[in-house]
Amino acid sequence: MARVFVAARIPRTLAAGVATVQRELDRRLVDVKWVEPENLHLTLRFFGELNEGEIERVVGAVIEVTSLATPFTARLEGIGTFPTRGRPRVIWAGMTVGSERLSATAEALERAFVTAGLGQADRPFTPHLTLGRVKDPRARSHGGRKGERPPRQATAEMQAVVGKTHFGPADFEVREIAVVESRLSPRGPSYLDLHVAPLMGDEPKN
Repeated sequence: MARVFVAARIPRTLAAGVATVQRELDRRLVDVKWVEPENLHLTLRFFGELNEGEIERVVGAVIEVTSLATPFTARLEGIGTFPTRGRPRVIWAGMTVGSERLSATAEALERAFVTAGLGQADRPFTPHLTLGRVKDPRARSHGGRKGERPPRQATAEMQAVVGKTHFGPADFEVREIAVVESRLSPRGPSYLDLHVAPLMGDEPKN
């Protein structure tokens, strides 16, 4: 069994720029686990634990879709949170240019996965790049007496910090889709590409 997701990777040069914004946010936010620059990606579908046969079906569905899809330009711009109101759980960079193309690719993949008997996604697709996840302060103790809960950064303060942080525009080309295994460890996840499928469709002719 392997923990699997399907994603579009971002270039290393762009990941370095994203890391700069993460460091800026880290100076003003507490208890956020930031995604390592080498792990940054645009998730198209998360599966969880799959066996070897299921992974083969995922790869087949991805090849089917990418054989018809064409490369496209995408633009990351702006910072936001999930949820948009209340205490943030995820901090993300938004996508402006290319969001419709990425959504169309995700929808085509979803149809192919369902046809392959892999079930439906548990949530609608929203184009975004996850920068970090806010830790639940209730999940651990913090100094002092055993079981003492750490102070929580005020929700309004967190939202204000994110709202005042600017990112982009940063353009890049989406040219391939990867089937990725996520390997968990105490140091955090590491990602291994199980298959990388280039977007092979013909460009429209004028």
